[in-house]
Amino acid sequence: QQYCVALEPYFRPIQWHSGRLAVAIGSFLSYALAADDVQGYLALMTVFEALLSTGGTEITHQISERTAFLLEREMEGRLGVYRRMKELYATRSHLVHGNVENRKGVITYDRLRVDAKFKIVPDHDYDDLFSFCTRLVTTALKSDQLAALLEESGKRLSDWYLRLIFRGAAE
Repeated sequence: QQYCVALEPYFRPIQWHSGRLAVAIGSFLSYALAADDVQGYLALMTVFEALLSTGGTEITHQISERTAFLLEREMEGRLGVYRRMKELYATRSHLVHGNVENRKGVITYDRLRVDAKFKIVPDHDYDDLFSFCTRLVTTALKSDQLAALLEESGKRLSDWYLRLIFRGAAE
């Protein structure tokens, strides 16, 4: 019920919410309605970009670092999430830019594949991205402060993330 109350303003027909959280929720819905795994994967990654990216450079680092600090409390957990998010974002880049070395032989669903006929996102990548994504959206919805900052445009969100990293834990 708490999540329904938090999400309800984004779906009011009279006054639509805009901002980063609205983009993230819309992208999550795009994932749910995606025609194929690749479009779903890219939609889930857009959730991270909408909620976490505040600059035009070092996007992979920003998303990975901020995801780690929002989702994990301990250093080892943060390192694991940071490293995994970098890998997941690399999968996104391979899908978008097509720079994948397809192996010859039997096609399986445990390796990334991109060609003219079809694309395969490894199941473990998709599963990890979905898990991180649902945890991230939940975190944003639970934090009134973060949700409010995501509605704004400006430097305050970037400063909040910077303070998160130096503080070491989400409030």
